[in-house]
Amino acid sequence: MAQSARRPTSQPVSEQEIKSLTKALAERLAGPESQVDVQVFLNEAKRSYVFLTGQHVSLDRYLHENLWRYHFTWLTRAVLDHFSANIDEDGHILAGQPELAELFEVSQPNVSKSLTHLKKTHFIWLDGKRSFYQVNPLYAFRWGSDKQRAALQRIGIKTLMQHIIMVPGTGTGTGTGGEETK
Repeated sequence: MAQSARRPTSQPVSEQEIKSLTKALAERLAGPESQVDVQVFLNEAKRSYVFLTGQHVSLDRYLHENLWRYHFTWLTRAVLDHFSANIDEDGHILAGQPELAELFEVSQPNVSKSLTHLKKTHFIWLDGKRSFYQVNPLYAFRWGSDKQRAALQRIGIKTLMQHIIMVPGTGTGTGTGGEETK
């Protein structure tokens, strides 16, 4: 079996490539090939794994595991996920309530409630100077990454200390060390 070449992560996977891989898998599973051959095929598919859009998101694992403790509505969680997936290198996102209401097919007051909840829990805050939202870099970036360090340096410790994310019911959250703080 020929070894598949890895795709550069900056290129999205085309719909044709997805169809081709799906068809090949279906043929292998329906054909007379042995279980060993199916395993070889699955291993080959795993080696050629790529992000569908050529991009990925890294989040703080502790906070992500404990998001359920915030009792976010589906809309609040959708807004947080949308922000996390669409931030720029500084952790900013320019998003107005009308655009978010249209995107999620809800009313503007509901979007406003979701944004307020995210602000109260310090996942986001409004960057007053530039009129866009700042997603907390302690949540939105992989700990210790160059992007997180740059965002933390730009924001400053004083501002960051005003936006420590505390996990409800645990007495812990993220401070400036990436680990749990009491």
